[in-house]
Amino acid sequence: MSSQYKYQEIDFLIPAQEFIVNFSYVSGKGLSFIREYVLRLVNIAPMTKMQIAVYFGLSDIEVTEAIDDLIEQDFLNLNPDGRLGLTDSASKLFTDVASEISLTTIEESTTKIKFDLATFCYFKSNPNGSVLNNWTCGLKLNAPPEHLAYASEHVKSQFQDEFFQISESNYLPSAVTKEKHRPHLYMINSVTPTFNAPLRIKVDFKIDLAGDPVLLEKFDNLSNSDQIHSLIAEHLSQMKRSNNAKEIIKTMEIFGDHYTAQFLDSQCRIKSVIDLQDGMIGEIVDGVNYHLMLGPIYQEENWKILENEINVISKRLNVSNEHNKALKMTWVAPSDLFWGKTSKVGMAFESVQEASKGKKGMIAKVFVPIRNRYDKYGAKSWLNTFKPYANLLNGVREGFCDGNVEILHIENELVAISYHMTQSERLPVTMPLGFFTKDKSTVNRIGKILNQYLTSYAAHDEPNDCGHLQKITQS
Repeated sequence: MSSQYKYQEIDFLIPAQEFIVNFSYVSGKGLSFIREYVLRLVNIAPMTKMQIAVYFGLSDIEVTEAIDDLIEQDFLNLNPDGRLGLTDSASKLFTDVASEISLTTIEESTTKIKFDLATFCYFKSNPNGSVLNNWTCGLKLNAPPEHLAYASEHVKSQFQDEFFQISESNYLPSAVTKEKHRPHLYMINSVTPTFNAPLRIKVDFKIDLAGDPVLLEKFDNLSNSDQIHSLIAEHLSQMKRSNNAKEIIKTMEIFGDHYTAQFLDSQCRIKSVIDLQDGMIGEIVDGVNYHLMLGPIYQEENWKILENEINVISKRLNVSNEHNKALKMTWVAPSDLFWGKTSKVGMAFESVQEASKGKKGMIAKVFVPIRNRYDKYGAKSWLNTFKPYANLLNGVREGFCDGNVEILHIENELVAISYHMTQSERLPVTMPLGFFTKDKSTVNRIGKILNQYLTSYAAHDEPNDCGHLQKITQS
């Protein structure tokens, strides 16, 4: 049994940029104690191997190893008289016979390193391995204008302050870090910005067995997770909405949903997280087979189940169905600011597109909330967010179940419903909870309510079904 349950997943998008940093550093070719003092001894006067061994009390094996290493590094050579002497390069390390050895040099190097422009944390790649380099399907976190205007100066300061950590985290070329002694920054010569793209951070929001939020996990490949955590918390605090428990309970009554209601108290708080486990495995209640869903419909754990069912239906229809008997798949999005703010929703849309291609016997529509059929701005915004799936997107007039419900319905086959609960006093983001079932009575009951809304009018010439988004933008 798990001790944590994911209830929401969001991609946070932070302005970021790659910089080319040219710098000079102090390189130290360190030597062991014995090898350094062998050089200091030979600097006084050339010595034989035996004399060196006697002076330091070394065995034949130990003195041979030390001398061979110094010869290999071009510090010692064998003179014609059989004595060991300093090479020309080694002689330059000493100012006189009594001076200490100096093995440091000033070297120059260049590295490419990415920084987010809000906190100036550095990173190698998107922490979650995401390949998306655009601003879609995510929640944007803004960087202060001053950070954008003086990014190079901030990077220069951060590179200087964090140089040792940057070096130890392998952000520098191997030629800089291969020495036994870590390099010391001497000077930053230039900082040049190159391409910019958002830093996409995928965050799973979870609750524990007590129903309390779990602290966000540390982000891999980010230099400072705490700063990003603070940035996220600040942004979410500005998005808080009032509790919608009354509206959720009212909507459950409209749908006759006693199953989901049994898990919640009067404030729509989960009574027992442990009881959710049985529901998420699947259970039969009053003769109906339910599968409880925690999280939005497209959440990976939920979508695996639904995608499998959709594929089964699609294959069956592809074999026997005629076009005039095509089934309608309807997916209605809630008016939830956090809905669709992850690349995972795109994976779900791809599955829906595939199921409705050609003559596969299914007609799919995804309804997203807009003000009305004339809302070009809202339509363009959704089309920009889900551009690859424009053929699926339709507008639905805001207000269906107060915008708190997400439904995926395939007539006569299945229904998935998710209530997006706002509990800002406890949880930083909405918690969707609902179920999936193939029970015909439940499927038809919810489908009837959904269809009544889509075919109704709010006023004259104000249909709830606003039509295809592309047509709205072109009208």
